[in-house]
Amino acid sequence: MSGRGVAHLLDAAMGSVAQSELDEKRSDATAEPHVNYTRVASLHGSTVVTTGTIVNRGLHIVTADGRNAEEGLVAHGTTACIVLEAP
Repeated sequence: MSGRGVAHLLDAAMGSVAQSELDEKRSDATAEPHVNYTRVASLHGSTVVTTGTIVNRGLHIVTADGRNAEEGLVAHGTTACIVLEAP
């Protein structure tokens, strides 16, 4: 799996958990993603599980961290998501 694929999975998990902290009148957008790769992710019969957790929920910024694991840690990262008001 490419590094872009791993980063995309982390961004999706962290963004989803950030969105889960907001009400229906707000959304979020990734403002600052950061990914650290720890090993190669294989595509041969393995499942990569990605999880995200909230670090802090502020009025304008939600921060989260995430991990990819496939028989060991593949990558971990953090993100800052900006909170957007619905039009």
